Amino acid sequence: MEEALLHGNIINIEAKRQELESESFSRDDIISKLNDQYRVLSKKRAFTCRCCNESVNMNLTKEEGWPFYFKHYDGKKCSYSENSKTYEKQVSSQQDKQKKDIGLTVFREILEGQLKPIGAEIERGYFYKKKLSFIPDFIVRFPHSKERWAIDYYTSITQGGYAQNIEKRLAAYSKEGFKAFSFIDDVWLAIDPETSKGTLLTPEMQVTRKSQEDEVWDHALNHDLPLDIQTIISEVTDLPFPVETRSIAYVDPASRSCKIIRFAVINRNNSNVTFLKLSEPTIPLERALTLNTRQDDFLLYLDHEEELRLAFLDEIMDKQQQAEREEMARREALEKIKREEEERLAVEHFLKLEALERAESVKKNKQIDDEQIEREMAQRAEEARQRPIDMTPEQWEWRRKTGRIYPSREPGAVRRPSIQAESEYTKQQREKFLEKLLTHPIRGDQFIDGPPSKWRAFTLKWINTHQEGDNLIVSMKELLSDMKAGEITFNQIDSHVEHPVKEFLLFYQAGLKREMRRKVNIIFLD
Repeated sequence: MEEALLHGNIINIEAKRQELESESFSRDDIISKLNDQYRVLSKKRAFTCRCCNESVNMNLTKEEGWPFYFKHYDGKKCSYSENSKTYEKQVSSQQDKQKKDIGLTVFREILEGQLKPIGAEIERGYFYKKKLSFIPDFIVRFPHSKERWAIDYYTSITQGGYAQNIEKRLAAYSKEGFKAFSFIDDVWLAIDPETSKGTLLTPEMQVTRKSQEDEVWDHALNHDLPLDIQTIISEVTDLPFPVETRSIAYVDPASRSCKIIRFAVINRNNSNVTFLKLSEPTIPLERALTLNTRQDDFLLYLDHEEELRLAFLDEIMDKQQQAEREEMARREALEKIKREEEERLAVEHFLKLEALERAESVKKNKQIDDEQIEREMAQRAEEARQRPIDMTPEQWEWRRKTGRIYPSREPGAVRRPSIQAESEYTKQQREKFLEKLLTHPIRGDQFIDGPPSKWRAFTLKWINTHQEGDNLIVSMKELLSDMKAGEITFNQIDSHVEHPVKEFLLFYQAGLKREMRRKVNIIFLD
């Protein structure tokens, strides 16, 4: 046992060792100091057991790591020594002893401050004057009452060992008449902040409780809410109705705070449960260890939890509205993709038809041009065959039309058409051809902004600067880039705009041959 009574005062010999050790004293120096202070008193049997009041001897072990302790002189084992041994075995094997000791120091300080003024007695569980199979951290006795509370602070709640026996522990407490209160270190609090869903291990679930405030939550959710709101809550959170609210307390002794997690289970399996957090009121540890006015429970709630219920409902409605907005955005995105796909297919179909019509038109125009040229050549050959050798074509044409000999001013002189008349005719043909180039309908004109004559005039200038002799080498990528630089804008992607531009170049090539009797070879690089 670590504690004994000396002249009515409690002496924790192990705590004194730890205190001196923290001041950097060596073990030998600690033993020397404590022997100077207490050895003679121990020999006079001044130390007595807190449980049975028998004399105990102070033992200061020299081995590093071993605790200092008191022991009965006759080797007798009272309930304290048995309970202490059981407690140390249970704690050392499964709990963070150093963290637990620090936390229990805070708990004891607060419990004594809150409960001693009303006459309550707070003692460590191993001082209970009866052998126990499970030892609580603290036992609280109240004046004028047989009720006893067992208070535990768990630094570890994992599966197996100490935690696995929680069910048996609580059953033993109930059999002994203890009212159990459990607090878990908040390092074990596990909640996803995005969904407010968390996980409890089976041992954690065993130390949850059903408080009066939990029952208020049940009534508010199960009876006060309309059915349509309950349906929305279930859809948004997977919360089943009727709701069964429970609570669990997580503490941080260092900051002296306590979080009360009110929750409802939404799924269970063999080793844990999934829960939905309903609220998370955080209160000072002093309040969590303060009695209520009826002195039958601790104040493990906030004074105005109605605000938390309203906040919970507001959060649910916000999530539902957010889900509706996301669904609407998803549908709009799908509709947009569908429209774009339909437009793409329509453009592809249009371009396919355009390409087929263009190919057919080119084929037909080529056939017509070839036939026209053949007819003209045959006609010229026939006229040449009929014309006398001594006549020029102009003289023969005059004679064929008038039946008279072509007049001449001087013997042997040949009259030719004037250069001015020929130039005027060529100019008219060129202007007529230019007008046709600027106005002839071409599929895909609408892909290019502005009047068609604008981009076609630009393309004709581009041809003049890039044509070399009878050859025109065209890079569609370069041509479209130059058009953009010339402030000609498109309302379709470049690959679509290439089609009307290319068709215009081919129309120019065919028209030049047909109208102007000139030939140009167009070579497309891409």
